[in-house]
Amino acid sequence: LSGLKVIDYNVIDMKLRRGNSLIFVASKKDHLQFPEAIPSTPDKFDKDKFYLERGQEVKKSIHRLNSYIDSNVSSGKSIAGYGCGGRGVMTLSACESAKKISYMVDMNVKFENCLMPKIHIPVYDIERLAVDKVDKVIVFSFGYLEEITNTLTSFGYRKDQIVSILDILKDD
Repeated sequence: LSGLKVIDYNVIDMKLRRGNSLIFVASKKDHLQFPEAIPSTPDKFDKDKFYLERGQEVKKSIHRLNSYIDSNVSSGKSIAGYGCGGRGVMTLSACESAKKISYMVDMNVKFENCLMPKIHIPVYDIERLAVDKVDKVIVFSFGYLEEITNTLTSFGYRKDQIVSILDILKDD
């Protein structure tokens, strides 16, 4: 947003937004009529310690995902993933246990019949979940969790079989 200042980022109520879309209003930085909604960068972002701590949090989160996958698979449960966009790709690429996921699904037809980068597990249309049932579905597209849950329950899945990646990654 070079040359712009953010005026507001809560323009549309979260319930009306599509998924986890970020919508904001901005103006030229030199325009005096509108105050900035976000103050200048806090000092903590300039400190190496801040980024080292975030890196440790990411490592712990990935460890929790590895543990979730390993414990389910070792107890005989099968897992599929829902959401092959950037979040799904990046998260699973960092996860050592990702290859234990049976397959991935996505609404985007461009992902169909492809393999996930690095982990090389197949990607299918969401209908695959209706015919090739799994015990757990990890939802990487958490902004659409309610919509995805409605679809999967119509396929016969129970809500306790559908888990948001956020619930797995969060620190207890």
